[in-house]
Amino acid sequence: MTAPAAFLTPDRAWAEVTRGLAADPRARAVLTDECAAQRRTPLRSVTDKPVPAASGSRHDYVSIAPYWWPDPSRPGGLPWVRRDGEVNPAYHDYDNARLDAMSQAVASSIVAHRVTGDDQHAEFAGRYLRHWFLDPATRMNPNLVHAQAIAGVTDGRGIGIIDTAGLVHLLDAVCHLPLGPHWSAADLDGLRQWCSDYLDWLLTSEHGRAEGAEANNHGTWFDAQVVAYATFTGRADVAERQLERRTVGRLETQIAADGGMPHELRRTLSLTYSAFNLLGFLCLASLAQHVGVDLWRHGDALRRAAGHLVPFLVGEREWTHPQIVPFDRYVVAPLLTLVPEHDALAAAHAEWPHHRLIFSHVRIASRSGLVPGPGGS
Repeated sequence: MTAPAAFLTPDRAWAEVTRGLAADPRARAVLTDECAAQRRTPLRSVTDKPVPAASGSRHDYVSIAPYWWPDPSRPGGLPWVRRDGEVNPAYHDYDNARLDAMSQAVASSIVAHRVTGDDQHAEFAGRYLRHWFLDPATRMNPNLVHAQAIAGVTDGRGIGIIDTAGLVHLLDAVCHLPLGPHWSAADLDGLRQWCSDYLDWLLTSEHGRAEGAEANNHGTWFDAQVVAYATFTGRADVAERQLERRTVGRLETQIAADGGMPHELRRTLSLTYSAFNLLGFLCLASLAQHVGVDLWRHGDALRRAAGHLVPFLVGEREWTHPQIVPFDRYVVAPLLTLVPEHDALAAAHAEWPHHRLIFSHVRIASRSGLVPGPGGS
């Protein structure tokens, strides 16, 4: 089974973005300038870190929990303490930042190649994908054993699996990278094998089982990743089983009668997490079509959630729940792109057309490095 070209984002959206960039020299220049800057930056890898993972391998991914900080009341600050919604600046020094940079660079280059036909974009995308996933000297091992570690507490946690949520959109872009001298059938098979190995780890590891049991956005994005990797690797039975056994139930347990998401509303970044959770459900609804599951028709929970949240996302209504740092509207365009019949609204809320197709976990999760002042905002 071959992963479909319309893997996640509808073909019509890719076509609209392509036409928009072709017709707008300024937007096209922004994209090509971004790509040129990315090509000037050395390729990044998990092996770049100066200190290996606790396993002893630099090939094992390492990140720290974003909302955990040294405890000023204890010698050495250990164990760290949680400050929900406040990003520890050290978070940006780990493999999550490298992963985010790689995902954005590859997706941007694939969009630019589609628009311009310039092979330098395809060459860069293929080279970066091989560097991160395939080359023996630099590849990432397909596990997240050491994701979202907390100093003095743990070397890694199941909820760190959300660090790879961006791979769902990355694979969408890869499905638009043509096979040829810069990205071969063997390369694609190698990436599929990496995703299949990672999928097996998600489904069988202690961390994976813990993340799959989470009742909030973590559980949603665990499902989205399982379904994405299963679809990309031709394991339709795994995708269908995850959707039917887990995702359908989440729609009712996570979405209230008014369309709000109670688990996310408890957070200090309640709008950010509501949008992030809805995006995960929308990814699932799109991916589910490949195995004949229609999440839009499993009750009306998904429509309730979208109908409730979209007016806040586009500024028609004012959000009144906690949001201690400014909401980054970067998430609005890719989210609206996955809501049926919202293409025009998605285009209107994209800073640049290509932002509809590119996922940045750092920006979508409001982790740009801002630290709230006293009392928040």
